[in-house]
Amino acid sequence: MLVTLTGGAGAGETTLAVALAATASRAPVRVLHGDDYYFDTPEHGGVDAG
Repeated sequence: MLVTLTGGAGAGETTLAVALAATASRAPVRVLHGDDYYFDTPEHGGVDAG
């Protein structure tokens, strides 16, 4: 099963994801954060400040 949570910054997605993972009846459960996939470099789509 895949569950996705979306919302604005500070809306509580991480808090809800952790709570859901803690109560899951099946293992393993993984929580993936969108920020884990963010690259701030020109070669990965980041803005060039120069």
